[in-house]
Amino acid sequence: MATIKSSAENLTLNADGANNDIIFQSNGSNVATLDQAGLFTATSYAGDGSSLTGAGATHTSAGSAPGSPAIGDFWHDTANDKLYIRTNDGTSNIWLQV
Repeated sequence: MATIKSSAENLTLNADGANNDIIFQSNGSNVATLDQAGLFTATSYAGDGSSLTGAGATHTSAGSAPGSPAIGDFWHDTANDKLYIRTNDGTSNIWLQV
């Protein structure tokens, strides 16, 4: 088994050059990629997702809109039983009924 370890400082993996990604492999198969834009893509996920952040849209069920929503988030308004998505209409960020 090979181990890469850094106990005294940050570990830096550098894919120097244009359009070079950091690719994680197991038994010769790609299992994850970190691209030049910082997007991490894995072929599978073994957790429950409860502590993930920045992983895409969130869904909130409540009688009032959530604070600090991101574009693409969903809100189920339980007071009116309606579903909304956060979007930008070209002027401002709004809740659009789906």
